[in-house]
Amino acid sequence: MSVQDILKAAKPGDLLEIIRGLYSHWVMYIGGGDVLHITCDPPVWNNGFIRFLTSLFKKSVVRIDDLSKVAGDSLVIINNNLDSKYVPIAMENMEKALEMVGKEGYSYLFGNCETFANYCRYGEPVSFQAVFALELLMTIAAGFVVGAITKELLEEKIGFKWATFAGVCTGATTTVLLELAIHGSIVTDFLAMCVTKISELVMLEAIPVIATNILTIATVGLVGYGLYRLVNSDTFKKCVWRVADWVSRLPERLCAFIDSVANLFIGWLSPSNAIEN
Repeated sequence: MSVQDILKAAKPGDLLEIIRGLYSHWVMYIGGGDVLHITCDPPVWNNGFIRFLTSLFKKSVVRIDDLSKVAGDSLVIINNNLDSKYVPIAMENMEKALEMVGKEGYSYLFGNCETFANYCRYGEPVSFQAVFALELLMTIAAGFVVGAITKELLEEKIGFKWATFAGVCTGATTTVLLELAIHGSIVTDFLAMCVTKISELVMLEAIPVIATNILTIATVGLVGYGLYRLVNSDTFKKCVWRVADWVSRLPERLCAFIDSVANLFIGWLSPSNAIEN
């Protein structure tokens, strides 16, 4: 919908999702063409390296802005889909939300624009974009391990290049299938609950916003480094081959087990056994 269509349809307290490609910016409509949201001030540094650092830890502030300026040419939709999950309290919470104008601080996972918008409408600081990012981190990690296992098992047979290609394909497939499986499940609900609880502490300023950003970046880096070290360790490779050997012997063991059960059953039904009985 265009901004003009939104202004005709939106009511104070409605959440507006401004779609910007890979992510969405969330605002709450407060009437008169204005929206309440948390947004980042543009960096003013000329140095490229400093500009990069400020993009990671940019100063953000709660502001009231004109919707047309915030949306620009982006697609805007009214998105109150969480009304079925949470009770809307936007009008009762409006004064409290407006008191936050001028408050600074932005956290990628626990204090972003969606977190603030949901807090304004529902009193629940949750971001499902953050939840999706956590799901994706989990599934990528799992896919990375599966891809490494595939590469290790196939490298001696088809060579390093094709084994790597097979590993990438199986890893990517695993990531996609796992994401489809867990998204919207109890895993999503659990992550949403965790994000909400931490976000509440951030909004109460019990946890510094910059600390959550540093920990987020450090955690992603440590997880990536840990996975890299894991899949390149001798212990990992030995475990892969041991499990592969056990799995390869599984049909043989299963057949032997079935044969032993069948022999016992046949022996029990044999004529000599029947005469004795």
